[in-house]
Amino acid sequence: MKKIYLVKGIFEEFDLSAIINIGIFTEYSEAYSIKEKWELFFKENKSILKRPEHFESLSDEDDWYTKSINYPLINSLYKIDIEEIIIDTDNFIENFSTTQNLKTLLETWNKSWTREKNLNNIL
Repeated sequence: MKKIYLVKGIFEEFDLSAIINIGIFTEYSEAYSIKEKWELFFKENKSILKRPEHFESLSDEDDWYTKSINYPLINSLYKIDIEEIIIDTDNFIENFSTTQNLKTLLETWNKSWTREKNLNNIL
């Protein structure tokens, strides 16, 4: 089985959730190295948007809001994850979360499609 490793950043804010593809690698060690790299970036730069409990002036508050606009997502990183993906396989049914009735329909249709495809390959 051939595998790839997808490194993705998961961000959550009160009005937005986002999953950003950071990279795709053939070696887990490479994926893990990139995961650590970007975790360190967010850890080291989180202080850019640390909101003071009390602003000294209106100007300080304006500066903070300007930074929050200029550095989106810095404080909203939930986690960076590595997903192992087996390539050259059809994973739709296994990865699709649905009702048992629809899952049964998908499995039945898939068996019929596979049978027909194999029959056409023989002819």
